[in-house]
Amino acid sequence: MSGNESSWAHGLSSSCISYDEMERCWDLYAPATIDPQYCLENSCPLVFDFHGFNSNPEIQKTLSGFDDLSDEFGFVVVYPLGYENSWNSGWCCGEASENGVDDLGFILEISKQVEDIWNTDNARRYLTGYSNGCSMVQKLANEVSQFFAAAGCMAHYLLEAPSPNYSPTPIIEVHGIHDPVIPYGETYGFSPWIQHSCDGDCQGAISNMETWAEMNGCSGSTPDTEIFEYDYSIIGYTQCENNASVQLFTLNLAHHNPYKKDYPSNNLWSPVTSNGNPTGIDSSLIVWEFLSQYSKEL
Repeated sequence: MSGNESSWAHGLSSSCISYDEMERCWDLYAPATIDPQYCLENSCPLVFDFHGFNSNPEIQKTLSGFDDLSDEFGFVVVYPLGYENSWNSGWCCGEASENGVDDLGFILEISKQVEDIWNTDNARRYLTGYSNGCSMVQKLANEVSQFFAAAGCMAHYLLEAPSPNYSPTPIIEVHGIHDPVIPYGETYGFSPWIQHSCDGDCQGAISNMETWAEMNGCSGSTPDTEIFEYDYSIIGYTQCENNASVQLFTLNLAHHNPYKKDYPSNNLWSPVTSNGNPTGIDSSLIVWEFLSQYSKEL
């Protein structure tokens, strides 16, 4: 399928456009549990779910399970395909970053085309994603904060300085303590799995949370939310400008893959991502429950 075509039906469809002199594609999932006319008439939420480095929408759908959440809660999901399976989210990762690909503009164009077809809710656009896709989520939340209601993603950080046009946006990041790819701590020369080093300007999970808390104008010098359990913890700030809370959901036993499902075993990342979340916590549901609390004032 290409251009502005759509299946106008339940389930999965694919689209491609020419953007910035390149063919750029995405998959779209429409909830199978409701009539498509419902979204056309009632403006369903729109969720973007970004795959990781050297991955693709098919793998991301399998990992995140956002199709199932779409069926349960009634929203439209877009799974974009990165340039050469990567996203230009700052200094990382791969050819998208090295070639300065305009992924930000591409995502805004997808949103326009999907909204023209599906009449999705402009006040309820949400961002999620994994690894390189998570840093892309945070780039979008930072640079076009006026466009998205909330962000929640897995296993990466904000890789650029706060935008001068940023307005506080709710965000949750999920991270496994035993992640060898995007380490939870920040005293490292970054990851042996990533081509480029952060050159001493490294974020860890806690410092990334604190960066967002500062950007969101959260009050207090320490988190006001602290929940500690055997296999997870939640810390964060709730007293923030624009009601833009900030949370870090830590999986105490997880590796790089924080999802309930295993990473496909035939992929480059499988040695460090399979069985990454051994307690089976449904981190995608946790992210959706966080996102769905928020809508954007238009």
